[in-house]
Amino acid sequence: MTHLSIRACRAWLILLVATFALSPLLAAAQENNVSSAWVLWPKAGHTEQFEKAIREHAEWRKKAGEGFTWNIYQPTVGDDLGHYTIFSGGHAWADFDKNQKWSMDSKASAAFNRDVAPHVERVSHYFYENEDDISYWNVDRQFPMYAVTRMKLGPGQYGNFRAAVSKAREAATAQKYGGNWLLRSVTGGQDDMTLVIPHDSYASMSGPSPTFIEVMAKHMGGQDKAVKNMTAIQSAIEGGDTTIYVFRPDLSTPAD
Repeated sequence: MTHLSIRACRAWLILLVATFALSPLLAAAQENNVSSAWVLWPKAGHTEQFEKAIREHAEWRKKAGEGFTWNIYQPTVGDDLGHYTIFSGGHAWADFDKNQKWSMDSKASAAFNRDVAPHVERVSHYFYENEDDISYWNVDRQFPMYAVTRMKLGPGQYGNFRAAVSKAREAATAQKYGGNWLLRSVTGGQDDMTLVIPHDSYASMSGPSPTFIEVMAKHMGGQDKAVKNMTAIQSAIEGGDTTIYVFRPDLSTPAD
């Protein structure tokens, strides 16, 4: 095994079994695989006021009859810890037309601009579509933590990336791998894909046993073949970064 192969394998293993993304973060069926994420940066010195305002606004939206549930996540590592991600998943594209009509009828934008916007410095918005056929997601619950990796694929590498990850998914399915991952394509911004891995605690970031490389090797008939496939995945990725997010249920849409 070459030094390059070891590094490539290790890099993808970090993404799959050690690190983690915003979520639902629940993978939806293919026909309900669209998510919306708003990223808000509070003004300097306004964190307490912002959290109070966003909590009250979430309660207002629920009472006003909004059909969407919004979950809020906050980063714990990285060089941009000052933002909050507001995420709603499991939708069809038509759901956003319905939600927009509700927003207009209820004057939700005016309420946000009155109550929350005075404490906000900057806003970004993204749509995500689950790549269910190359994801491996066998859970249906909220997790307290998610590792989210934003990835930029190299020119012309989308097909190569999907082909290699498909082999990884095949191995995970056949060997009943103990971890989970969700891949999503991105609309908006500079990234092409995000990888989301759920965690119950920091301790779980050590990864399940057997490790993913062991699962791959067993399925493919040798570690050299597993490393080759990991290298193909890594080679398709031009750049990216990973952040660990914690779920903030106290700021999210209140439960029934």
